Amino acid sequence: MLTAPQRSLNMMDPIRDPKIYQRPPNGAAPRQYAIPANSSALGHGRSRSTGLSYAEHEMIRHRKTPNGGRLYEPDPAALDKSVQLPASKHLILASSPAFQQPTPSFAGSSPWLDTSRSQRPDRFDGTDMGRDGRQEIHPQPYRASKSLPFRPAWDFPGGLDSMLNQTLPIQPTQRYYVQPGSNIPTVLPATLQSQFGPTASAGQELYGPYWPDGTYNPYRPAAIRDSRFFPRAPTERFPLDHHFDHFHPLRKHGRLPVAPNDSYLHNMSQQMLGTPMGLVESPSSKWNLHQNAFQGPQFPYTHPYSLRDRAIADSIAPVTGPTLVSLIPGPRSERIAFRDKTFAWANKIYMDLLQTIRSSSKEQRSGTHAASGMRSAMKPAIFPKPPVRSGSHFQTESKDQPPSQRRETCPSFLVSGSEQSAYEIPSRPQTAIFRAPKALTAQEFGSFPNQIEPKNISQQQYEVGLPAHEMRQVSTRVNNVQQVSFFESAATALQTMELLCQEADVPWVDGMLLAGCLAYGLGNYVKAEEWYRAVLRQDPSHIEAMSNLAATCHALHRREDALKYWSDAVSLRPSYFEAVEHLIGLLCASHRAREAVSVIEYVENALRVRGEDAHNSWAELSDAESDTKSHASSISTVASYDNAQYDYDTDYSQNISVVSESQPPGYGSSGYAIAGADNGRMLALVHAKANMLYALGQNHTAATAFEDAILISTGRRKQGIRGLIDDILSACLCTIRDREYVRAKLESKEPILLAPEHAEATARHMFPPEGILPGLEYVSPPFAVQAGISTTSNCLLSLAKIYQDGMSNATEIGSLKSPTTREILALYYLSLSLQRSPSTANNVGILLASVQQSVHPDHLADSNFSQISNIPGVVAGTGVSLALMYYNYGLNIDQKHAHLFTNLGSLLKDIGQLGAAIKMYERAVACDGSFDIALANLANAVKDQGRVSDAIAYYKRAVAANPDFAEAVCGLATALNSVCSWDGRGGICANDILRDSLHVDERGMKQPPSRPHGWINRVVEIVKKQLKEGETWGCGTLTPAVIDSLALQLTLHKQSSRDNGRNQTLDTVRQALRYWSGQRWEGSRIVRLVERAIRQIGWQWYQDRYVRRREYPPRKYARPYLPNALTAPSAPTVLPFHTFTAPLSAKQVRQISQRNALRISVCTLRSAWLPATVFPPPSPPNPFLNVGYVSSDFNNHPLAHLMQSVFGLHDPSRVRAICYATTASDGSIHRQQIEREAPIFHDASSWSVERLVNQIVKDNVHILVNLNGYTRGARNEVFAARPAPIHMSFMGFAGTLGAEWCDYVFADTISVPPDTLSPWRRNVDIEDRLRADSLVEDVEDWVYSENVIFARDTFFCVDHKQSAPDAESGPPNNKDPAKRGAAWEREQDKRWKLRKELFPNLSDSAVILGNFNQLYKIDPATFDMYLQILKGVPNAILWLLRFPDLGEHNLKRYAEKWAGKQVADRIVFTDVAAKGTHITRAAVVDLFLDTPECNAHTTAADTVWSGTPIVTWGKWKYKMCSRMAGSIVASALPEGREGDEARRDLLVRSEKQYIDTAIDLALDLKYPSSESNGQRMGRGRGRLVELRRMLWEGRWSSRLFDTKRWVRDLEMAYWSAWRKWEKGEGGDIWL
Repeated sequence: MLTAPQRSLNMMDPIRDPKIYQRPPNGAAPRQYAIPANSSALGHGRSRSTGLSYAEHEMIRHRKTPNGGRLYEPDPAALDKSVQLPASKHLILASSPAFQQPTPSFAGSSPWLDTSRSQRPDRFDGTDMGRDGRQEIHPQPYRASKSLPFRPAWDFPGGLDSMLNQTLPIQPTQRYYVQPGSNIPTVLPATLQSQFGPTASAGQELYGPYWPDGTYNPYRPAAIRDSRFFPRAPTERFPLDHHFDHFHPLRKHGRLPVAPNDSYLHNMSQQMLGTPMGLVESPSSKWNLHQNAFQGPQFPYTHPYSLRDRAIADSIAPVTGPTLVSLIPGPRSERIAFRDKTFAWANKIYMDLLQTIRSSSKEQRSGTHAASGMRSAMKPAIFPKPPVRSGSHFQTESKDQPPSQRRETCPSFLVSGSEQSAYEIPSRPQTAIFRAPKALTAQEFGSFPNQIEPKNISQQQYEVGLPAHEMRQVSTRVNNVQQVSFFESAATALQTMELLCQEADVPWVDGMLLAGCLAYGLGNYVKAEEWYRAVLRQDPSHIEAMSNLAATCHALHRREDALKYWSDAVSLRPSYFEAVEHLIGLLCASHRAREAVSVIEYVENALRVRGEDAHNSWAELSDAESDTKSHASSISTVASYDNAQYDYDTDYSQNISVVSESQPPGYGSSGYAIAGADNGRMLALVHAKANMLYALGQNHTAATAFEDAILISTGRRKQGIRGLIDDILSACLCTIRDREYVRAKLESKEPILLAPEHAEATARHMFPPEGILPGLEYVSPPFAVQAGISTTSNCLLSLAKIYQDGMSNATEIGSLKSPTTREILALYYLSLSLQRSPSTANNVGILLASVQQSVHPDHLADSNFSQISNIPGVVAGTGVSLALMYYNYGLNIDQKHAHLFTNLGSLLKDIGQLGAAIKMYERAVACDGSFDIALANLANAVKDQGRVSDAIAYYKRAVAANPDFAEAVCGLATALNSVCSWDGRGGICANDILRDSLHVDERGMKQPPSRPHGWINRVVEIVKKQLKEGETWGCGTLTPAVIDSLALQLTLHKQSSRDNGRNQTLDTVRQALRYWSGQRWEGSRIVRLVERAIRQIGWQWYQDRYVRRREYPPRKYARPYLPNALTAPSAPTVLPFHTFTAPLSAKQVRQISQRNALRISVCTLRSAWLPATVFPPPSPPNPFLNVGYVSSDFNNHPLAHLMQSVFGLHDPSRVRAICYATTASDGSIHRQQIEREAPIFHDASSWSVERLVNQIVKDNVHILVNLNGYTRGARNEVFAARPAPIHMSFMGFAGTLGAEWCDYVFADTISVPPDTLSPWRRNVDIEDRLRADSLVEDVEDWVYSENVIFARDTFFCVDHKQSAPDAESGPPNNKDPAKRGAAWEREQDKRWKLRKELFPNLSDSAVILGNFNQLYKIDPATFDMYLQILKGVPNAILWLLRFPDLGEHNLKRYAEKWAGKQVADRIVFTDVAAKGTHITRAAVVDLFLDTPECNAHTTAADTVWSGTPIVTWGKWKYKMCSRMAGSIVASALPEGREGDEARRDLLVRSEKQYIDTAIDLALDLKYPSSESNGQRMGRGRGRLVELRRMLWEGRWSSRLFDTKRWVRDLEMAYWSAWRKWEKGEGGDIWL
C-alpha cells in the first residue's frame, strides 16, 4: 500500500490506483526532534540517559523526512467489498461483528452525560469480542488498574496503544466427509469446506490486540508527541546566551475581563496570586472560584493583567517544587513552573474524564435500555491518550518568525486584536535545565500533594488517574472541585489550557495537544480538530497531532480524511505503530483488506533489518525505542553546532554510519529496526497481515507471513521455520533416555507422537526453564507478554492449519513447500504448549487418526492410556488412541465444541463404534443446532443404522441450515430415493428422454418432462458444475522448468535400454507437455502420464533383471513425482456408486469415477512412505502366478456369498490365491471358509496402507485384484501405489473405476458392450498416453478406459452350487425321465405349499409378479411401468420387500394417485428374509420384474437358482449396473435353440417391449381353480412354467452356476494378461 516515499507537488489529487502510495503529506516539513514525552518515566529519565549529543540532534532535526509516502483511496468501483473466507478444517475462527455507521456528536456537548441511552458501536470502534463470542458494545477508555481485573491492550511502558486483534469465538470451519477415495478417517473430504480463514477475517472485522481476557482496546490518539518529534522552538535548542530582552508576564493587564456576576472570574488575579499552588491543583481552586462548564467557542479572557499584579504575586507566594530553572535567574522560571502545575492538573482531570466515560458506558450497557435493544446515538470509541508533559522549557519564539506565522499557531477562534502584543515581544534564545525529581526531598513532595509521581508518568499514558475523592486536599476551598462533575472539571480545564496556550510567548505544543484532547473528550470534535490543525500549522510533520486529527475526523464521520491523516503519519514514520494499527483497522472496517496488507508490507519493508542494519543504521525509531532514548543535550556540545544546518536525504535501505548510538534492549531482535519492547506490536501486525492474506485466498503468502510472525517471537533462525521445527522435534524427544532411538527418529521422516500432557511441555523444553519466548523477552508488562504468547500460539495454529490443508495438495506453501504430518504436528505441539486450545486439539486429532506409528514406550508408560485402551479395536499408543485422547482433551477445555464432538464421532464410527458415534454427533448438534456438518454426519450414521426416517429429518435440517451445502443436498436426495419419497423430485430435460422420462411434482403427481426442476435436477446441476470446474484442475502447472524436469524423470528408465530410444522419447514427451500446458485437462493428463510411467518403469526393471539378466543402479528406476503445483482435486459430491440410479450421461458417469480416481492417485503419490524408486517387480511365476485379492467384504456379505469357494478352487499349479482382508472377522461361516481354504490369508484390518503395500510386494504378487472398487470399505490407495505389475477389478463395483491404477476389468459382452470402450486400447507405455486418440476427455459415448478381459460366458461368479440351502441334495437324475419328472413334481408341490404359507388369502389363479431389490433401485419411471403391467394383468399382484419399510407407505400412496386404489391394493409388501429363506421363497414368484435403471445382481442369481424367470432390460449401454441381470439370465439358460428362444423372451430391448413381455407372460400363465379334469393345484400352464422348468433343471449344468468352470476361465484370463505384460503388449483380451 505504501512504497518508498517520493515527494509530490499536488497532494489533493484524487487517487485511483491503490498501488501508488508515494506522496508525503501536504506541507510536510523536515523532521524535528525534541525531548521525550515521558521524561520522568522510571528508568527513562533524562538524568539517567546517555542520549544523543546536541550535534547529533541537530543533524537529525534537519534531515529530510524519509519515506514520506501516503495512502490513497482507490476508485470506489474497485474496492474490495466482499472478501469471502475460503475451507479448513476444524478450527475456531474469528467472528464477524456487524459494523454500524457512527452517529455524529455535537461539538461542545458532552454526549456521555446521557446515561439513559444505550450505545451503538461504530464501524471502527472498540467492539469487544470475548471468548464466548458475545459482543461488548462499548470501548473501554484508559482505566486505572486498581479498579479493573485487566488492563488495556499493549500497555507497554513508553509505547503507544493498541494492536491488531484476533478475536476468539467459534465459527464453522472447513468440513470433511468420509467417502471412498479420500480416506481421512475422522473427517469428510475437502470438497465440503466452508471456507473460513484459520484465525481471522479479511477485513470484515476489527483488528485489535488478542488478549486472554478477550478484550479489544480501541484506538486512542496520542495527546502528546512521541519523544523524538516535539517541535523545537529556538529556546529549546540550548544556545549559550540565556539573556532576556525583557520579561513577558504570564498574563497581561486587562487580558481577563472583570465579571463580578461570574464566580469563575471573580477577583481572579488576586486569588490566584495569593496562595501557593500544588503541582496538580486547579488554578480555580487557588482563585477560590467555582468551575464553570464549558459554554462554547467564545473565549472570555480579554483583559491582560499588569506587571504590578505579577510583582504582587512574586512577593506573596513564591512557587516551590520541581521546576525547569533558567540558567539566568528570572521570573520566567516561575511562570513555566505554574504552567507545569496547570498542565498536570488538567491532565489529571482528563484522565478522570476518561474514567467517567468508561463507567457511564458500562452502566448503559447493563441498563434496561441496553437490555431491550434500544441504542443511543453513536459515541466515539477512540479517545486521545492521557498526555504526559514533555518537559518544562522556556519556549521563546525565534526572533525572525513573523507575527503572522506566530498567530497562526493558536486556533483562529482564540486570536483577537488585544492579543497581538503577546506575539510582538522580541526574545532571545534561552536554555533550561531539567532538575531531576530526586533533587526533591520528601518534604518538598509533601508540598505538592496532588502531583503525579514521576515513577507513574509512563503508566499515565494508559491508566486513568485516581478518582477525585482520592486527591489530597490542601485547602477547604478545594472541596468544591470534588463536588462538581468531571465533565464540568474538564470544561474548566479546557478553558484554562486555552488561556495558557493563548498567553504563551511561543506556541505551547503540549498545551495545545492537551486542549485538543479535552475538547475531544467533551465531544467538541470541531474544537479538537482546530487545536490539532493548529499544531500541524506549526509543524506539519507532527506525528501525534496528525494521528489525533485522524481520530477526530473519524469521530466526525469523515472517514476518508481519517485515512489520509493516518496514511500521512505512516508515510512519515512507519515505526509509529499507533497510526499503523488504526489505519489498518479502519481499512479493514471498510472492507479494504488488500490495502491494509499493502500498509503492513510497507511498514515491514521500511523497518526490516538488512545485514548490519541492526547495529549500524539510521533506521526509524519505534515507539518504545524512543522512550529509551534521551535527546537532551549537554551545554558543552552546543557551540560547535550552533549555526549549522544539515540536510540528509536517505532511504531506509541505506546504512548511515555517521552517528553511533546505543541501542535499546532487544533492538533488531525481531528482524526489524525496532526495540525489543515493540516486538509484540510487530508480531501483531504481521499476524494480521497473514490473516488477511489467508482470507483473500493467498495461502502461500499467508503461510510466509505466519512464518515471519512466529520467528519474531520464537527467535530468528538461519533455516527459518524449518530450523524451528527441528528444535521442536528435538524438544519433543528430550525426555527419552534411549539416545539411539532419538537419533533415528530425528533422522527419519516419521511423525513424533506425543500425548497431550507431553505436548504441553514442548515450550518449556525448548526455552527452559519457564518456556518464555525469546522474542518477547523485552516486552512488558506481563499481560502484554501473555498477549504475544497467545498471538504466537495462534500463528502456529494457523500455519499448521494451512500446511494441513495443503499436505495432500503439495502446493508450494510457505518455506516447507510440501509439508508432512511430522512437521505439522511439531507446530501444533508448540502451539498447544503456549496456549491450551480446543482448536489445536481438534486438528491434532485429525492428523493422528491417520498415523500408523506409536508413541515411545517411555511416553506410553507416563501417559494415561488406560481409558482409551478399553475401547474395542483401539491399541494404546497408536495414532487412533492418541486422536481419541486429543479429542477428549479438547472437550475438557470446551465442553460445547461442536467440531470436536463431530470429529470424535467420525473416528468412533470408523473404528466400528456406530452407537457411540451417533451419541457424539447428537452432542455436536446439541451444541450447535445449525451445524450442517454435524447434521449431515448424524444423518449418515443413523441411515447406516436403518433409521432412514431420522436420517431424512437430519438431512433436511442440514439443508435448511445451509442450502448450498452440496453434501446435504445430495445426501437428502439419496435418502429420499431410498424410500421412494418423490414429492418435489421434479426431473431433468435431456436429449435422451429415457434419462428421466417421468417427473414428479410437489404434490406427488407424475408429469411428462417439460422443464428441469426439483431436487433431482439440483443434484444433476451440482454434478455439472463440479465436473466443469474439474476440467481446469492443474491448469498452468506445466511451466518450462516443470516440463524439462518431468520429461527427464519420465524417460530416465530408457537409459541403457536395448532400443536406445530415450532421446526420441524425451523429445516426444517434451513436445506433448508443451502442447498440454495451459489447456483443459492439463492436471489429469499429467497424473495419468506419471502413473503410466511408474507402470512402465516397473516393467523395464523386470526386463532388465529377469529377461536381459542385467542389474543397474536403482536410480535408473527412480519414481517420477508429480509437480508440486498440483493440488489434490476435489471429488464430486455424487459418488460413483450413486451414479447407478442418478439420471446422468455416459460422460458424467465416467468423469465422476475419473475424478475420484485422480484424487486417490494424487493423495497416494504424495505419501512420504513411498520409496524413491518404483516397487521392484516380482520374480517370474514358478510355476504359479501369485494373485492377491484385496477386499473388505470377506464376511457375511453378498460378495463372500458369491465367491467363498473360489480361493480354494484355484489350480495350485497355475494360481496361488493370497487374500488380504481389510476388515476384521465377523465370525460368519463365509469368513471361516475363506480363511480355511485360501492358501494364504492376511487379516490386514489393522494395517496401514504402507504395511499392506509392502506385504503385497513381499508376497511377490503378480496380479492384484480389487474386489471393492468404489464400494464401502475400499482401500484403493493400495492400488494407486502400484505394488504389483497388473491390477484387475471385478465383482466388487459394477462400473468403470476410471483409474490408471486399474489395468483390466473382467467382464463380458453383455455387461460391457465393446462400443462403450475408449478409442485407443493399447495402454502400455507412456507414448500411448500421448496419442491424440487417447486424449478424448470431451467425447460423450465411451466409458471404459481400462482394458477389458471378455469372459467366454459370464464374468459373474455364483457359488450357489456349493452353498445354496438345497445344494446338499445334489442334482436330479436328468438321464432318467421318470426320476427327472418326479423331482419336478416335488418341486412344484414344495413351491405351492410355500405360496399358501406366505399368501394364504391369495386366489389360486393369481399371478405373482415380484421384485426383491432394495427400493432405491425403483425410480418413478420403473414404478410407472409396474403399474401399467398390473393394469394389464387384473389377476396379478406385485410382491415387494420392505427394504426399507418407509418405502411401503410411499409406493402405495403413489400407486393410488397414479393408478387408482384398485391397483394400489394389489401391491403386497413383506419383510426382508434371511439369505437361505430368501433364496427358497424366491421360487414362489411367477415372474421377477427387474429394475432397468440398476439391475438385480446377487438377487438375480438367487432368483434364477430358484427357477424363477426374470424379465430384464439393459436400459443403458454405458452402465454395467443396468446390464448385470442380462448377463446372469443369459448364462443361466442353457445353450442351444431353446436357450436362445428363452433369452429372446426374457432379455428385452425397450420400455414398451418390457411392459408387453411382462403382460403377455403373466396373462399366458393359468393356474387351475380346482383339482378337476386331472389337474392338480399349483400346476400352472404357460410359457412361464416352461421357462421355470428350464432354469430349475438346468441349474446344475448351467454355465452361471459352474463355479469351477468360472475359476478356470479366470485363471486363463490371469495368464493371458501376464503374458501380454511380459511381452509389453496391450489391448483387450477375448477368452
